[in-house]
Amino acid sequence: MPAIELIIEHRARPEEDWCVFASGVVLAISAMIRQFTSPGDQILVQEPVYNMFYSVIEGNGRRVISSDLVYENGKYSVNWSDLEEKLATPSVRMMVFCNPHNPIGYAWSEEEVKRIAELCAKHKVLLISDEIHGDLVLTDEDITPAFTVDWDAKNWVVSLISPSKTFNLAALHAACAIIPNPDLRARAEESFFLAGIGEPNLLAIPAAIAAYEEGHDWLRELKQVLRDNFAYAREFLAKEVPEVKVLDSNLASDITKSLCNYLLRQSHPISIL
Repeated sequence: MPAIELIIEHRARPEEDWCVFASGVVLAISAMIRQFTSPGDQILVQEPVYNMFYSVIEGNGRRVISSDLVYENGKYSVNWSDLEEKLATPSVRMMVFCNPHNPIGYAWSEEEVKRIAELCAKHKVLLISDEIHGDLVLTDEDITPAFTVDWDAKNWVVSLISPSKTFNLAALHAACAIIPNPDLRARAEESFFLAGIGEPNLLAIPAAIAAYEEGHDWLRELKQVLRDNFAYAREFLAKEVPEVKVLDSNLASDITKSLCNYLLRQSHPISIL
């Protein structure tokens, strides 16, 4: 069998012992919410954001606090003063971060990731970074995994990855928590086993290995298909639905905020066991 070329994605490679198996990213977030926070604590997110963050936070008896992203001149950005003010709130114990951000499709820059991680460390807030879409960045830019920040901040971060989005393997239930801090890692691993998500099924590990070791050429082809589809959608919307504005990183309309509020009203918190 020919040797497999080592390809390092995202300019980073974690230590092997930093990696802990979980059967899903959202399930891992839910387990860590129960392990590292208490009922009534606040957990910070950045609206507009994936609705399941609300479901697992509120379903576990915690409260959501949002430092809303600012939409200006066709781009979303962090309100840094608001973010630090809310991270400094004593009841805020965790931040669930999305990189690339869902739904705006933006891969946060290295400087932005480092600054967020440093603010969390400064205020002793655990940073859970959902990086499940990290392999699907379509531009020359790349994501900066949270586990790559400097050590003072690294002690407060968890990166969550999975082949499920990129390689359409969600039904095999395979994910990984990358946790540099050994004490944090031990407690997270305990929470996964208590939640029943710490053991892989028969196909999860072989499928994940096959995807990550042999899927590079396929992924390059997939990204080109997605770029072509995005270009087609941009052209169609400009011609047929000019009211919808297309951003470089995602689709958004003039009613983005009201749409997000509608989706929040329609999303009912559930308990993830």
